[in-house]
Amino acid sequence: MSIPDELGTVPILQLHDRNDATIPWQGGLTMDGWVYESLTTVLAAWARLHTCKIARKLTGVNTPYDGGNVNLRCHEYKDCHDGRVMQCMYDGHHGSWPKNTERLTWWFFS
Repeated sequence: MSIPDELGTVPILQLHDRNDATIPWQGGLTMDGWVYESLTTVLAAWARLHTCKIARKLTGVNTPYDGGNVNLRCHEYKDCHDGRVMQCMYDGHHGSWPKNTERLTWWFFS
């Protein structure tokens, strides 16, 4: 997987529900025939582009929006040179969003 060098300074926040069968975060072939890369593979490519410290396991991040009724939890690559690379997972289904998605996004980019 490759990402254009021009995006090397653009931070990425990946929000994904844990139970999505349409676009599974684990990647693979779906029932309708689409093949997806795993969230782990995609974020690792972004981490390489941002020259992050590559670790076997992402580091937990405390946000003002953790937990709640969707059990939101975020993790990120540490020591990135050119912007943050972070994922947040929550209990939901395809097309659902955590209650404070806009606030979480603003917090991330601020």
